[in-house]
Amino acid sequence: MGFLAAVLLGLVQAVTEFLPVSSTAHLLLVGEMLGESLGDPRFRAFVTIIQSGTTLAVLIYFRHDLWRIGVAWLRGLREGRPFGTPDARLAWYIALGTLPAAVLGKLLERRIESLGNLVIAFSLVFWGLVMAGAERYASHRRSMEDLTARSAFAIGIGQALALVPGTSRSGSTITTGMLLGFSREAAARFSFLLSVPIILGAGVYKLMKALPVLGGEAAWRSATLVGTAVSALPAHAHHLPLRGLADRGGRARRRAGLAGGAAPGRRAASFSRRARRAGPMTLDGLRRALTGYRRAPGVLAEAAVLVPVYFRDGEPHVLMTRRRDDLRLHPGQISFPGGRVDPGDADTLAAALREAHEEIGLSPADVEVVGKLDEALTVTSGICLTPWVGVVPYPYPYVAQPDEVARLVDFSVADLLAPGTHRVETREALGMLHEVHSFDVGGDVVWGASARILHELLTLWRNA
Repeated sequence: MGFLAAVLLGLVQAVTEFLPVSSTAHLLLVGEMLGESLGDPRFRAFVTIIQSGTTLAVLIYFRHDLWRIGVAWLRGLREGRPFGTPDARLAWYIALGTLPAAVLGKLLERRIESLGNLVIAFSLVFWGLVMAGAERYASHRRSMEDLTARSAFAIGIGQALALVPGTSRSGSTITTGMLLGFSREAAARFSFLLSVPIILGAGVYKLMKALPVLGGEAAWRSATLVGTAVSALPAHAHHLPLRGLADRGGRARRRAGLAGGAAPGRRAASFSRRARRAGPMTLDGLRRALTGYRRAPGVLAEAAVLVPVYFRDGEPHVLMTRRRDDLRLHPGQISFPGGRVDPGDADTLAAALREAHEEIGLSPADVEVVGKLDEALTVTSGICLTPWVGVVPYPYPYVAQPDEVARLVDFSVADLLAPGTHRVETREALGMLHEVHSFDVGGDVVWGASARILHELLTLWRNA
């Protein structure tokens, strides 16, 4: 292979890898047009190895995510809680999603390499139609928070289908994710994270196999190095394809004034030493803290939650629920009772009270509504969540809805304010940096929008 052919094929790889089209198919077709043989093991090795170059762009673009996921995975193993945090679970989901392609790729390697142009042409047309249908008819409601082992494995099977020449790896995984109900952004993000181990692994495997073949082929060794370098440089320069797929929703939210991922009303301060030295947290103080809150601008799907607060022996407590592990949306998460605003609800307060009654059997008549917090905007699902705070009696005959609620979770405010319970991390989502809060009380972990609401409640109440 000549120098110019290697450069051209490297550019083809750089352009097509991050688009929902088959980069392998384009490399094979363009290579054949340049006079290469599809049955030549040197050319096949070249095609596989240069894809590692664009994977470096994924490593650089998601370096903070990958580092955080890796650290969480190791911490979970060290602490004996391998699935204790969302990032630790995500690491296992990536591993699980990698298995189908790794196993089938090894078992069917020779058969796959024998497939010709007819299969490539059919795959390009077939997956184009499937992707168009998924884009139009999928619900796009699930976010990365809703990822489960079952959905990760299903997306991994979609990745394994990309072993067939003409099938786009990113296209098949993103399409599978959207067919499972995930938003385009969530499906694209998991697709790119899932690509790292399989493409790097395949590149190393092919490189080891190709060493004897390329050992006496100086021209092919040079062409492979040139193609890999060319495929990497354009992608590293701007990451434009990655941003285009992972940030389509982010641009709309920024235009709506939602760039920070948090409500643009009053911003909750962090727990400072001054706040920790404040006086006792009383009901009058809570009323003062919630006075004068204004609605955040923006047009998003509306939802509401009730934040039940009660006093036991004079000490304030917060009541939450743990969702069942087998639910499609937000499985196993600890959250406040609530849900989307239905057409029959007069407002977000009516929705919060209705949902609390349905989920935990709390009668609206038994709730003393104190006020509301700033809306919590969920980044990936596009929901404006209004938290209403209400004082509830203690004790109370709660009845958890068995189809949705696994158990009720009671947190004392003293435990929530204890040192080491609250953590804040900065993460990148949809091209923006967001503060992600979490609380860990005796192994019960609250994170995401629920933790953000809880953090704001405690901060305002403590400073009242």
